[in-house]
Formats: sequence, C-alpha cells, structure tokens
Amino acid sequence: MKMRKPIQSVKIILAKKLTKIMALIILLTSFVFSSVALFSIYRYMGEQAETIVEAVEVGQSSGENWLALMNAYLAHEDDNVMMIEMKDGRRYFSRGARETFLALASKRKWGHLVFLEQGAYYIVQDTNDDYRLSVAIEASALMTLFWRLFWSTLCLLIVLMVAGAGYIYWKSRDWSEEMLDLTNRIKQLSPLTDEHLPTDYAIAELNDIAIAFNSLLQAQRAAVLREQTFVVNASHDLKTPIAAIRGHVNLIKRRGAKNPEIIAESLDYIDNESKRMEQLVQQLLSLAKAEVVQPKQMEALGQWIKEEVVHLTRNASQTIHIQVDETIYMETSLHYWRPIVSNLIENAINYSKSSDMIIIQFYEDDNRLYFIVSDTGEGIPTDEKERIFDRFYRGEHSQRQGSGIGLSIVRAMTEQLHGTISVKDYQPKGVSFEVVIPK
Repeated sequence: MKMRKPIQSVKIILAKKLTKIMALIILLTSFVFSSVALFSIYRYMGEQAETIVEAVEVGQSSGENWLALMNAYLAHEDDNVMMIEMKDGRRYFSRGARETFLALASKRKWGHLVFLEQGAYYIVQDTNDDYRLSVAIEASALMTLFWRLFWSTLCLLIVLMVAGAGYIYWKSRDWSEEMLDLTNRIKQLSPLTDEHLPTDYAIAELNDIAIAFNSLLQAQRAAVLREQTFVVNASHDLKTPIAAIRGHVNLIKRRGAKNPEIIAESLDYIDNESKRMEQLVQQLLSLAKAEVVQPKQMEALGQWIKEEVVHLTRNASQTIHIQVDETIYMETSLHYWRPIVSNLIENAINYSKSSDMIIIQFYEDDNRLYFIVSDTGEGIPTDEKERIFDRFYRGEHSQRQGSGIGLSIVRAMTEQLHGTISVKDYQPKGVSFEVVIPK
C-alpha cells in the first residue's frame, strides 16, 4: 500500500524547496569555483616551471656553471627544486633536490602533479642533446590559499542559504494567511446563498482558485435550483392525475350503485390518467438514466430508424415524408437513440394539425449523422426556443398538455452521444429540430 505523504504547511514546504534549491546552487558553485581555481593554479605552476626551464637553457648557452646557475635562480624559491642529468651520468641537484626527487619517484603522478606528505609538486622535464632538466614547483602555498578561499566561499553560501530559508519562512506567513482566509471563506459558503469568494488577493494563483471555485459554485447552485424545480414540477404533475383518479373513485363509491353508467365512464378516465402517470414515470426514469453510460455495439442504425419512424407514424393523420438512409451502420447504443426519435416524432404529431406535413430525415454527411424532424405546424415563438429544452417547461402559447420533459430527455441523450440539438423555423411555416451526432 502506498504511503501517504505527511501534510505540511506552505511555510514548511516553501522553506524546504528553497533549501534544496540553495543546496544545489552551493554544490554547483563549489564545483565551478574548484574547477576554475584548480585549473588556474595548475596553469600558473606550469608557466612558472616553463620559465625556469627557459632561464636555465639561456644560462647554459652562455657557459655558466650548472650548480651556480640553479642555486642562483632558486635562491628565493626555497621550496622549488631542480635536477640536471648529463649524458655521461653526472647529476646536479639544487639545494634539497636530491631528497625531494627520491620521494617524488616513489609516488604516482597525476598529470604533472605529485602529492607528498609535505605538499604537492608540479613536475616538468625537458630533454635535449646534452642533458635532461627536471624542475619541481612546490604548490602547497597555492593549495592552502585555494582551500581557504573554498571554505570561506562555502561557509558564506551556507549562511546565505540559511538566511534565505528563514526569510522565505517568515515571508510565507503573509501568503499562508491569505490561503487560510480563502479556506475559511470556502468553509462558510453555502450553495443556497448568493455569496461568492473575493478575487482581490495579492497572490494571482489564489485569485485563479477563487474564480474557478466561484464558477463551480455557480454551476452547483444552478444544479440545486434545477433539482428543486424538478421535484416541485414532478410532484405537481403526479398529483394532478392522482387527484383525478381519487375523485373518480369517490364518485363511483357515492353514485356507482345507483348510476352504473358512471362506472364505465370513470374507469375510462382512471385508465387514461394512469397511462399518463405511467408515461410520466417512464420519462422521469429515462431522464435519470440519461447520464448512465450504456454499452455500445455495431447497429444497423439506418434500418432501425426507418422501422421506428414507420411504427411511430402509422396512425398519424398528417402527411408523412420519410427520407432515411437505411445503409448507415454505427457502433452505438439504441438506448440513446430511442427517446430521441420517439420524442421528436411524437412532438411533431401532437403539435401539428391533420392538414400539416411532417418531414423526417436521417443521413450522413462529412462523417456526421443528421436526424431532422420538421413539421409545418404552429411553430415555436423565438423567445421560447432557448427554454423548450428545460425540464418541465411548457410553451406559454401551447394549448396541448404534456409532461414538459420530452425535449429535456432528447437533449440529455444527444449529449451522451457527444452530439448537439438545435431548433429553427421551418419555411414557410413550422419548426425543425436537428440532431447532429459525430460518427
């Protein structure tokens, strides 16, 4: 099981992050400083050794004595040593050179450098026809200076790191106070009020969080309002047929024995109202299940829609024109398509006259499927077109009764298919619903 990271305050997190960054900077700075300093020391000792070699060669060409030449040149360089080996086997050593070169001969060389207990030496050898010259430049003083500078710089960087971490920890109190303020305001907000979070914090990211949370809160409040309206409207629509059924039941109880003809009439009314309730319950269930993902399979969608359209319009009194491409196949779920097709066709039949015409189209274009239901009926006023997809909305000018959730179901199912639905006027009169589904 994966262990959960411990919860820490923003002050601690920022201080730790800065400490890590500063530690990395210290390591990089120390590495660069060491590399540059050591290279400079190495190069300086090489130049010094080459200068000695050139001076000895010039002195030798002028006929000066070897020992006098070496001791004279190294008179003020007590730690540097020199050795000259002649072809006949003779050797000349400067002061202290014999012991130093014997010790250097037993040590491993690192390039031109050899390290002894008493210090480091930079060794250069030059060979010509008459002799071989060996020069050892003592580097202990320079290395001591290097280490002093290195440790001084390192200590200074560590002090700066500690001071920077402390400053960030202290400064982060202001930031954390704003975060705590935002957190407390969020806890106090209610989805049932119109309050919202302020967006005037000094930290831009907190303003972004507040703006995003306000948008989420607004959407939640809209959802709560829709659900409240949904419950109220559903309760009202269910109470109406229930009240009618109970009224006719009481009528049968009071007058049924003496007036048998009332029983048949009331039973017909009860049957119609119960069917209306059943249809409303089915629509409510469809709306509730709209967001449930359904399994998909390859369907002969064009052929199925043609059969469904023929079945739904078999008793319609209007003139029906069906233009369906039966060759269309698609991997989909008919659970989504069934309420789309049935609700749009039933609306067209219910809201148009017998003398009107209904046109039903289904075709594919540019890798999109189009299902269009148009009628030449009474149409929909412009100011109602944006509201007809709301739950339980009934047009103010409509003279027909309905649950008011049919088009809500159509929109919900269309969105599950990642499609869109639009409504527009049908010329010269009427209305047209267009469902577009990506294939």
